Amino acid sequence: MTTTTVFTGRISRLEVSKGFGFVTPDDRGRALFFHISGLQNWSDFERLFLGAAVEYTVVPADKGPRAEGIRLLDGDGW
Repeated sequence: MTTTTVFTGRISRLEVSKGFGFVTPDDRGRALFFHISGLQNWSDFERLFLGAAVEYTVVPADKGPRAEGIRLLDGDGW
């Protein structure tokens, strides 16, 4: 059985018109790219804002790891 590690972080950059952004992990590691297609709920994209708390998984990609399965957590931003 395979387990998937879920991480938490915050939206550190958001390009709404282009449909992508970056998540900075709570452990202050390297920011990870995400695309709107990586959201668990497409409706969350309209609710995202800088500093929003999210949880996500990390998947390998051609240009380095990226965040997928992104879910907006309840609560405030920074």
